[in-house]
Amino acid sequence: MFPIDEPEAVNVILYCFCITDENSFVNLVGEWVPNMEKKHKGVPSILVGLQGELRSCSTSKPIGIDVLLNAAHKIGAKEYLECSATTGYNINHLFDFAFALALENATTPRSTKFHV
Repeated sequence: MFPIDEPEAVNVILYCFCITDENSFVNLVGEWVPNMEKKHKGVPSILVGLQGELRSCSTSKPIGIDVLLNAAHKIGAKEYLECSATTGYNINHLFDFAFALALENATTPRSTKFHV
């Protein structure tokens, strides 16, 4: 990820991590979220769990849903969603929701630009 230094250019933030990689999640919550919040205060966000197909896999140990819902609330995310590029699960819903948030946020005088 590259930093976007123009706060007015950001209409929605997707905080993504692998649901079976606790280090990925800890790094996101401990480093990325505070950094982005400083630069893009008030921009709506979505906490996104990647590799959602691994939640039902008997050999993986995914982070608990309750932990993730609590984290989404704590960081001020509008939603916690899991998706899977492998199966296509929830991909359309994620992007529909992100697009709706971006449009809602773009109606404020703050911005009319979009970055994906």
